[in-house]
Amino acid sequence: MSSDGKVPEFTRQELREADTFVEGDYSGVNPRGFYRKLKRRLEEVQTDFGFKYHIQGHQDTDLTIDKESVGQKTGTITGRLKAYSDWEPLGFSTLTYRPYAGYGIISILLGVIFLLQISNSLPIGFLGLVLIGAGIYGYMQTKRGEFPITERSEIRVLLSGEVSERKVTDDGVEKTNMHSEMSVVFAGETFVRVDTAQLRDLHWALRRELVEEVKRWNNDIAQDPNNRVEVSSGLIWHLRGVVDRSLKDHRDEIDRIQGRWWNAGFEERIAFNEKVKEQLTQENREKVETHEENVILELEDLAEDLDIFIEREGYDEVENIQRDQERNPELESGDR
Repeated sequence: MSSDGKVPEFTRQELREADTFVEGDYSGVNPRGFYRKLKRRLEEVQTDFGFKYHIQGHQDTDLTIDKESVGQKTGTITGRLKAYSDWEPLGFSTLTYRPYAGYGIISILLGVIFLLQISNSLPIGFLGLVLIGAGIYGYMQTKRGEFPITERSEIRVLLSGEVSERKVTDDGVEKTNMHSEMSVVFAGETFVRVDTAQLRDLHWALRRELVEEVKRWNNDIAQDPNNRVEVSSGLIWHLRGVVDRSLKDHRDEIDRIQGRWWNAGFEERIAFNEKVKEQLTQENREKVETHEENVILELEDLAEDLDIFIEREGYDEVENIQRDQERNPELESGDR
């Protein structure tokens, strides 16, 4: 399944910093045919539930062949492809929160007011003491709540090298063949983040605490002071929670922070990704490791299939060119 839009820029060094990467050198093949084969091979990757990846990359926009100078038959080639899976539920992480803190503060405040009336009415003053005690108890109560984590896999491919053109005659028809010397880097990543689509199932107090926790993650990795955000806590914040229960506001704030890092540079995205990974339970970490191993296998299979493709298509093309040059020696001299 193909996706619209030009593939984002990335460099060889960035791909080598990925969780997993595989490199290969390929010779004697038409770069456009290679690009089409690579894209088709990524589209064919499947899981038990169907095709795994959406493909971003088009030959017209993401494969460039630049001639070194006008009239020359050699040049450089750069191509990019990106494959990404849907976001899928991974599991849950846990977070400590205070579900009754806001009500506890209200109870304490009412208790203080009633306690001040103890000189006028002993029962009211006693009720004030009860409210204060209940409020302190409610404020101090904590729970461990679960929040959902989602993940997706991503593969990026960078082709770079040199390309040359040769004119050959096939059955009396002259045509131009292109073949290249290419270096290809395949990089795979598994990304995780908070699944905001499932926040509706969380207690409102847990959602509020989760918003502040995501802000803390943000501040832990933000090197630019302008990217830091204010983290709220304390009595007033808990008291405000009695009326601050908007699911949309909580979701929008988490999406805003996660979106900022997701749309930032590759290093920033990885930094936030590692921060979220730190929150995972041991079970979910093992799941992610298993999925990363699956991506490694996909990269190795991809490189192996392309080796076979080069062996067949590239060899045949080189043989055809050499055979044609034997029949028409002037072709080789004309290319110089």
